[in-house]
Amino acid sequence: MKKSCGLSLLVWLAFMGVYGWIAWTKTGEKFPAAAIGFLGGTFAAMLFGSAAGLVTGGTDREALKRAVAGEPPKDGRLEAASGRVRALGAALEAPFTGRACVAFEYDVKNPEAERSDFAGVALAPCAIDSARGPVRILGWSMLDEFPKALQEEIDRERGLAYLRSAKFEPLGLTNVLSFFKNLVTDQDGAIRKDMRIGDGEPDLGGKRIEEKVVPVGSTVTVLGIWSEAERGFAPRSSAMLNRLYPVSPSSVLLDLRGSALKTFGIALVFFIALHAILVPMWFLAPGR
Repeated sequence: MKKSCGLSLLVWLAFMGVYGWIAWTKTGEKFPAAAIGFLGGTFAAMLFGSAAGLVTGGTDREALKRAVAGEPPKDGRLEAASGRVRALGAALEAPFTGRACVAFEYDVKNPEAERSDFAGVALAPCAIDSARGPVRILGWSMLDEFPKALQEEIDRERGLAYLRSAKFEPLGLTNVLSFFKNLVTDQDGAIRKDMRIGDGEPDLGGKRIEEKVVPVGSTVTVLGIWSEAERGFAPRSSAMLNRLYPVSPSSVLLDLRGSALKTFGIALVFFIALHAILVPMWFLAPGR
């Protein structure tokens, strides 16, 4: 994650430097050069990132195609698998809905402070019964694609009992990286992390509660790094966490292709619009 963020920052700064230098050589004015450098660098970096997403997204699509075709996975390569998911032992109970699941995440937000008071994730040792045999999920899987529980499904009394019994870790910038590191390095397939801000007894009055679960027996598709030794998907870094989808590989394939093209199209429109302004300015602006 640190490497990915650092590389994005370097690309952004490099584009800003190029645009700012070009504007400075033309006008010799600090403020216009800085403004053009910021705007040009930002939109150029957006276009570069979305174009890179089309390329790296191709790796995702190839993994999904191999899963659909039933090709054997290769150790250390990005792979995909799909099937019904089951717990290898006792299933989890979601803290606010009580649903039987193999994974959940929750977030208790304070609307007034615009922050999370409590947040947590959990994963039970589990496996997906795919067409190529059972495969394990090792390390946390992102649940961004799973729907949030409806508010009428939220049982606040159940959730309050869970929070009162949980062993919380402080939630802050100093331990965010260690939090993600633990999600990656876990190798027994069991994860539970509960985080909080502040002290005192948990109170859900006026709080907004979000919960996502992966129900036992549901059909899912996992995308991640394959480990032949462990016969499962084991992320090697926080930048390559497993990704879990509540649909078939063919559906994920269509969604990824459409999202990448949409993002690139939006970035291209902004890039062209900005340069439709900058190019005339370049020719009309007086020299230094």
